[in-house]
Amino acid sequence: SDVTISPTPLGEDLCRECGLDADWKDEQCHAGMLAGAKWIYDELKRHGLLDEAMTSREFAKFRLRVIGHSLGAGIAAILGWMLRGKYPMLRCLCFSPPGCVSTERLARESKEFTW
Repeated sequence: SDVTISPTPLGEDLCRECGLDADWKDEQCHAGMLAGAKWIYDELKRHGLLDEAMTSREFAKFRLRVIGHSLGAGIAAILGWMLRGKYPMLRCLCFSPPGCVSTERLARESKEFTW
């Protein structure tokens, strides 16, 4: 049997194999988790409930938390990045997220608001 070796950078192949081929603001993250986070983000915007709650006097002392487990933890982390600009006090609590949510750089940057 023959073996063929092509000169493709390992980083690109590895990202594609793990599903890290979806772009979000020029960063790479898992395509399926990004799709889930975008859907939630779009629904929050469409209904305006999060904006209403966060500006309400009734909930003035509340803080925004995004929480998920396993696949949901990956989605929570990505959703946190999406919402962080508008809600800088946001915190994410991610239980047992998959090891392929995003690039290492994004993971490092999220340490200040994701546990």
